[in-house]
Amino acid sequence: MDFFRSERGCRVVAGAWAGAGAGLWEREPLTAAGSLRGRVQRTPHGPVAQFLGVRYAAVERRFDAPRPHRVPDPARVVDADAFAPACHQAPARPHLLTPQVAERAGAGAGERAPAEDCLFLNVFAPASPPPPAGRAVLLWLPGDGFSAADPALLDPSALAARADIIVVTAAYRLGALGFLSAGNASLWGNAALADASEALRWVAANAAAFGGDARRLALGGRFTGAVLAALAALATQAQPLATRLLLQSAGPFAFQQDPANNTAALAARLGCQRADFQQTVSCLRGVPASELWAAGAAAEAERPGRWAPVGVSAGGGAGAGVDVVRAARRGAFGAALPVLVGETSNEGALCLLHHFALETAFAPALQADNVTRKDFAQLVREHLLILLNVGDQALVDAATHEYKVWSDSGRNFRALFLRFCGVLYVRARAEQLARALAKKGARVWRYEFAHSPSASPHAAFVAGAAHGDEVPFALGMLPADAPAAERDLADRLMDAWGNFVAYGNPNVDSGEDWPQFVDASRRLRVFDVVGAPAAAANRTTDFLSQDVDFWGGVVPSLLRGLQRGGGGKAQGRACAKAQKSNPPRTGDCSALSALIALSIILACALLLIGVYLVQTLRGAGKGLLSQEHVPQ
Repeated sequence: MDFFRSERGCRVVAGAWAGAGAGLWEREPLTAAGSLRGRVQRTPHGPVAQFLGVRYAAVERRFDAPRPHRVPDPARVVDADAFAPACHQAPARPHLLTPQVAERAGAGAGERAPAEDCLFLNVFAPASPPPPAGRAVLLWLPGDGFSAADPALLDPSALAARADIIVVTAAYRLGALGFLSAGNASLWGNAALADASEALRWVAANAAAFGGDARRLALGGRFTGAVLAALAALATQAQPLATRLLLQSAGPFAFQQDPANNTAALAARLGCQRADFQQTVSCLRGVPASELWAAGAAAEAERPGRWAPVGVSAGGGAGAGVDVVRAARRGAFGAALPVLVGETSNEGALCLLHHFALETAFAPALQADNVTRKDFAQLVREHLLILLNVGDQALVDAATHEYKVWSDSGRNFRALFLRFCGVLYVRARAEQLARALAKKGARVWRYEFAHSPSASPHAAFVAGAAHGDEVPFALGMLPADAPAAERDLADRLMDAWGNFVAYGNPNVDSGEDWPQFVDASRRLRVFDVVGAPAAAANRTTDFLSQDVDFWGGVVPSLLRGLQRGGGGKAQGRACAKAQKSNPPRTGDCSALSALIALSIILACALLLIGVYLVQTLRGAGKGLLSQEHVPQ
């Protein structure tokens, strides 16, 4: 029986594997989606069997949770040699992507007609007999914002071959189609999270068909895909399936702050406003998917951050749930779950991608390095609104005060903005999560990808590794003519990922000396080319402590004061004056903001108290925007 159809039309006869692996490969993998016939892809590390466009679920009614897909006759042969249609999403912009990803987008992977029926996954398994115990499995969730995530732009074949693991990539609903919600039990939403959770269940149930070991199932993702991975791990804790968690550039653990109004704004654009919410949703269900997507994208452009997860109850799925870091502090992930947390050294470059892609008013100044002090404050306000839905002047003043340089000779507002963005969206939050997990006894490893690739879409002024630069290295997508030093770096990163997926420890069989991240030492592994100043370095994450303190302690205290007093503008002016009269990093206005809400008359007298209490406030926070701190 033919096992695969290769890319070049050749056929690989599965009978050649008979007798190895207990006869597992004597026929096409038998799964809930049918008997799959895929293709073979050659890589520098060996051939890989690819099963593309495999349906894992279907949706009977728009916005509802998916239902598992199971064909009546699993023995029926199903062709799995081409990617399925992408979910409706923002168009790929090849000029902003790493060359290897851009090449796939330009070759047609990113030009497939989108479809609402899009819950498919792709399996990449070494085309060799599996060991008797089976291979470890990694389910990878792509993510470039909650409006873009196309698995077809990624090819993890080389990672699967070199690490001898099975890699699965999955699609999920995006934008309003994936995150529309009423914010209550009438429509919790979180369809995208339900999709990711269903993909995890499918992989666990069908891993053995590909020679996989479901007992060694890692769940991972990048950026917003990492957010969904963490949330899915929480949502499935009642019956845990993932035994490892791999989070790359994870950080924007922000929930929709006003889901009901977001839905109302979308309904208004589409003429679906009704007195009864269920009638509104019924109308939205009847709108053509392309029109609904376009309206949702327009609403997102008007106020970024509209479409995102709503909240997750640990073990309970979607609902008025908890913040991820708070859940980690309570031990909701469990001490038995190994976690690998990594970022690039210059995550702030993602904000450049945002402004360049949307051609915002700030794009020319960012490109030309003409960002002024006023621009910097406006950029800070804009991104606080995008991620946190908070634009109070007090918070803007506090953030600009925290991230500006006090020496005129060292002041570059573009560089300051990149640092602010990287910390806001990724680094502070990822570090908070790692510290919370480590304190609860979880086995955690931290790393930083620091190499600026020889082929990169980013401008020369972006120092170090920009957001997304690690993708071709981690997945093995470098071209054959890549510099030898970069190929070596890719091999080392793939080995670390593969070891973590297989053993729950990136050091096994690698010869690496990568200390575990523990609360007492907080070691960080730096990945760079051999010979680079930071190469092979294990440094601490102490350089992030002040950021963790600000976003995890000062900001929640300030927000509580704003909530109680409702005085954003007056407090902002008072804080601005206080900051001008205080030396760098001592003009914290968190206590002052809360007290002004009680008595504006005492503001001046309380400035000295605010300065005195700064260290107390910095240690008092319980986590950036935990649910009890979120402004409604």
